[in-house]
Amino acid sequence: MNAILFLMFSFTVILIALIGIIAFKIVKKKQLPDCYYTPFDYITGQTTVEFHEEKEEEEEENGQGDDKDKNLKKLYAALK
Repeated sequence: MNAILFLMFSFTVILIALIGIIAFKIVKKKQLPDCYYTPFDYITGQTTVEFHEEKEEEEEENGQGDDKDKNLKKLYAALK
């Protein structure tokens, strides 16, 4: 019985905290938070533009680290 009361109390506290955070942001910015785009808009057919964050991360990763063709460059330099 105590576990159920604890879970109910915890859920209530979390819910009140989330509402408090949203209210604080509304008062601080003096406007309602915008909710124009979510990553799931493309899945649900709300937008025609697909979300391409993964491609951007892949491009950033390619610019870092060792050169993948370093052994080939050494081979070409040795042949010249």
